Amino acid sequence: MKQRHAQNRRVAIEDESERLVLLLLSSIHVGVVTKKEKHEKAKKGSSGREDGLI
Repeated sequence: MKQRHAQNRRVAIEDESERLVLLLLSSIHVGVVTKKEKHEKAKKGSSGREDGLI
């Protein structure tokens, strides 16, 4: 019984670290996307029209 409990805890830790990695990757992705958007807006000029979203 103790052995199985330790195994469950190990699996939980692996799940947690996987979640953290996914979170990190998604936050990096969001950062890259927002950087691109800012760049696009700067390229478009001050018109502020968002034609790319349609």
